[in-house]
Amino acid sequence: MKKFLIILAMLFVMPAFADTMPFYVGSIPEGTIGMYQTDKGITLFSHPEANSNIIKQMKFSYNPETMPDSVFAALINDKQLGFLYVTDIDEDGWVQVIYDKQTRAKGWVQTVDRMQFMPWLNFYNLYGRKYG
Repeated sequence: MKKFLIILAMLFVMPAFADTMPFYVGSIPEGTIGMYQTDKGITLFSHPEANSNIIKQMKFSYNPETMPDSVFAALINDKQLGFLYVTDIDEDGWVQVIYDKQTRAKGWVQTVDRMQFMPWLNFYNLYGRKYG
């Protein structure tokens, strides 16, 4: 019995080893449905159509000194992984993302790969298990 209590105590005392830890749960904006994995660059549109107005174009170097602030929900520079919050999806492969966390500014991005958009459950199961 003594050994069991010691092992149980050691499990609760051991630190968590993870590259990315959330600061607080309230940092996820209300109404988000998942995450969008960015490429080397994205083009944000006003509507889910290729001929709509371009809001902004962003290029990412994944160099910690040059990456923009308040854009990414999660960013792992070493793996060149950047994720944006998704608030809406369209049946033609478009997702509405939050590209400025401070102002909650949104724009539409067309997905190239079906794995770029992941609902929360898929995101946590895939990247939560893989990278902690």
